[in-house]
Amino acid sequence: MPSTYDLKQKFSGILRPVVNGLVRRGVSANGVTWAALVLSIAYGAAIYWRPTFMPLFLYFPVVLLVRMALNNIDGVIAREHDQKSALGGYLNELCDVVSDLVLYLPFALVTGFVPEVVLLFVLAGVVAEFAGVLAHAENRPRSYHGPATKSDRALVMALLGLAVYFGLEQAWILNGVLVLMTLLSLFSLRNRVRHGTRAVNDA
Repeated sequence: MPSTYDLKQKFSGILRPVVNGLVRRGVSANGVTWAALVLSIAYGAAIYWRPTFMPLFLYFPVVLLVRMALNNIDGVIAREHDQKSALGGYLNELCDVVSDLVLYLPFALVTGFVPEVVLLFVLAGVVAEFAGVLAHAENRPRSYHGPATKSDRALVMALLGLAVYFGLEQAWILNGVLVLMTLLSLFSLRNRVRHGTRAVNDA
């Protein structure tokens, strides 16, 4: 199914001048990964402490876009500038999951959201990403199968952040979107497991 992940290659091309500039300044792939995590923790903490401060939600899409750019940049640096490492692989996956947790869980404190729905949405995303990583256990490429990838969930959360800022108070809409994304994340989980096991069986 179509996914925002399909835009990754185009995004990498746009960011390549930034990548080259960072490399010339001695910035490492792991350094960029850490920067994305620090940004996520800082902004998630701000929402946690001030869930009624509306400007935080206006700029939430910008933070998610910057985080996505940093995630893309660290991968390009690692691949194209000989910085791939086992540590980098671990940091990339772990920091992504932690970033999702700290950025999305605070929405449980935002008016209109049902905490249990937010929690299920976050957990479904984490488990789906875990299933994608498990492909490595069978010496297979990491799976990014949709219909709900990390980028798709970020896009939805960005839109929900804007909805909060502009005063959308219909809880059934806010939570309905998260329920739908939770179900799509579970379909992603199924697709990643099916793809991984099929690849193993066909080997």
